[in-house]
Amino acid sequence: MSEGEIHHQLKILGMHWLKTKGQDAIGIEIKYRNMYSIADIASVNLKRKEVRIIECKASKQDFKRDKKLLSYNNSYYSHCHYFYIMCPENIILPSDIPSKYGLLWVDKYDNIIVKQKPIKNTSRLKTLFNTSLKNICRGETNTLLYYFDNQKNKDVTNGQFERNSIIDFTSIKCPYCKHVTKELIDKNTKEIKCKNCKKQIDVLNAKKRIITGFNKTFINKIIKLFNKQ
Repeated sequence: MSEGEIHHQLKILGMHWLKTKGQDAIGIEIKYRNMYSIADIASVNLKRKEVRIIECKASKQDFKRDKKLLSYNNSYYSHCHYFYIMCPENIILPSDIPSKYGLLWVDKYDNIIVKQKPIKNTSRLKTLFNTSLKNICRGETNTLLYYFDNQKNKDVTNGQFERNSIIDFTSIKCPYCKHVTKELIDKNTKEIKCKNCKKQIDVLNAKKRIITGFNKTFINKIIKLFNKQ
């Protein structure tokens, strides 16, 4: 798997693990504006008024790039009660991180090993509990709102042909019947016909989203394959 895929998988596993720890609300990509940063996973326990944050690292290089993790004051540690680093097994060692952080290893079977237990931060949090709760609720609401659109509009090519694209595969919402039509268009396309109500849609003014783009490299591959037929 690529580093991005590993990072995504770690976040999913981390959310499941936090749920087993009695956390009531859990979110990914949670903004902490007062430190100009986004936490990979943040969670709260409403009864205990407790905040836990996990930062996921797919590689040792990924960890080393994140300089804010090297000190308590600059990291998420000062914004939560328990802070963890999560990584694949043997990537980051307890000696690599501050002693009050938790360290979670994920083995090849996706089992989570608590390599180092965190020490509770008992000082006043830089981000109050209610603010963390609000950030998690806002983040998860946005995730839910866009989940279905993202599923429908998923780019299965992972964007590998979209750079300098000359043709776009686009999702366009009809202003008349609200049906979403997916269509191949170029930069000069001004109108398309709705596949549901058959009315003409003004592409320039309609609500649209580019799913992926196709550049000359992709088109040349298609032509080459077509000519073999």
